[in-house]
Amino acid sequence: MTGKRRAVTEEQKEERRLAILHAAETLFQAADYNTISMSQIAQTAGVAKGTVFLYFATKEELFLAITGQAYSKFFAGLNKRLKSTIDAGKTCTTDDLVDILQAVFGGDDALLRLMGIVSIILEHNIQYATALQFKSMLAHQVRSAGELLEEAIPSWGPGEGMAFLLKLQALAIGFQHLSAPSPVRL
Repeated sequence: MTGKRRAVTEEQKEERRLAILHAAETLFQAADYNTISMSQIAQTAGVAKGTVFLYFATKEELFLAITGQAYSKFFAGLNKRLKSTIDAGKTCTTDDLVDILQAVFGGDDALLRLMGIVSIILEHNIQYATALQFKSMLAHQVRSAGELLEEAIPSWGPGEGMAFLLKLQALAIGFQHLSAPSPVRL
């Protein structure tokens, strides 16, 4: 721990919050969610364990915030590529869509791993308002990206872009669960 002074200004508080998020993300890159403790996150962030709880009431709330950031990054990349296709006056083919999705998912599996634990772990032990805020943010992003998909793929009717994204998420969660089975072996 680095003996930091208490964050007083809003800017200092936001820096501290981001440091905690970054520490948790760093640990998550190398370890399973269940093996990461709030103490480890605090130590990695260079703050006291109690400080982590000032910013995030539970470990689930902290990782839900990370999940929200990961989804936002994914949708920003998806929307940018779809808008580029639309602005160029092109129609998005199946191959184009596969390329776009491959580019926005990238080689980082953090989002896929987080998607696999959102409903079974992260949406538990959090306040209702936190869950509602997360779900509202996600619904808005899915709706917006779905509309862009429908614009880029003119053969899709209203609601088909959003339906595609929801099915894609279900597939991603299923693949994540299959690729990370329980350590119990027969």
